[in-house]
Amino acid sequence: MAREAIEAVTAVEATNTERENRLRADSGLTVTTTKPVLTAVKAVADRSLTVWWSQPAAKQGYVTATAMPGGRTCTSNEGSCIIRGLDPSVAYTVTVAPKGEEAAGSASAGSISVKPIVTLKLGRVASPTTYVRPASRGKATWKVRGGCTLNESNTRITAPRRATKCQLSVTTAKFESTPKTTKSVTIVVTK
Repeated sequence: MAREAIEAVTAVEATNTERENRLRADSGLTVTTTKPVLTAVKAVADRSLTVWWSQPAAKQGYVTATAMPGGRTCTSNEGSCIIRGLDPSVAYTVTVAPKGEEAAGSASAGSISVKPIVTLKLGRVASPTTYVRPASRGKATWKVRGGCTLNESNTRITAPRRATKCQLSVTTAKFESTPKTTKSVTIVVTK
């Protein structure tokens, strides 16, 4: 039995050595793909996400980016596109795939999760429900950080007179079948 154990250890060591010899970091191994590769997703405009990808020169063509949940898409052959009309209180997972193949399950292996932003001009006043809505009719508790202010009745949010980012959140108490829920958004205060 001891001899079998020694033979098994020797076989594992030999396999590991073979693997190391085949896949050394400097071996010049080149990985090729026929699908677009998601490279970045950023929240740069109001209620939208800008998506960037790269793809092999031999496979240039139209690419569709998809934001889930919801399934909103954009399509382009320029290496980027903008998915619009998103809820800023939701984190979206974005994938890319060749146009027409997205439904066939050929989306990129990588995905990136990002929340869209909303904007408010310096010194302006708006209703907080413009940016985020309570999840139900349960009691809503509003909070703001980062320089923006809420009035006493939580019906108005005011942007500061300097460019900054504010976090606005609303926690809604349990109501009927809707559990206690907190939603938040990033408000970018701009000129």
